[in-house]
Amino acid sequence: MKHTRFPVRFRYQALAAFLLLTASCSMHRIDVQQGNIITPEMIAELRPGLSKTQVIRLLGTPLIVDVFDDDRWVYLYSLQTSRGRIERYHVLIEFEAGKVVHLEEPALVLELEKQSFSSAP
Repeated sequence: MKHTRFPVRFRYQALAAFLLLTASCSMHRIDVQQGNIITPEMIAELRPGLSKTQVIRLLGTPLIVDVFDDDRWVYLYSLQTSRGRIERYHVLIEFEAGKVVHLEEPALVLELEKQSFSSAP
């Protein structure tokens, strides 16, 4: 069986392609959304007197239902952009006798991701 060798030029091209592919894959970051996406239009439709079923149809299932008080629902949302900006907000809805009695509008919190870049070798 004859053993063939690849030309030196081909080896360098393969190595360059491999390094280029691995370098480009490690630098890409995506936006990460978590929780319930709630638009201002959805909030505008919320009003006292809506039933739990109507709220679920409008906003979806709440992310958190208080274990000790199932008449308190919390909708959370978080967006971390590829540039390091973090947006977080929550909506709190309280029910009495199965109807909305209190709505705490979204409180938006903007943060910058804490990244440590060291120049030490």
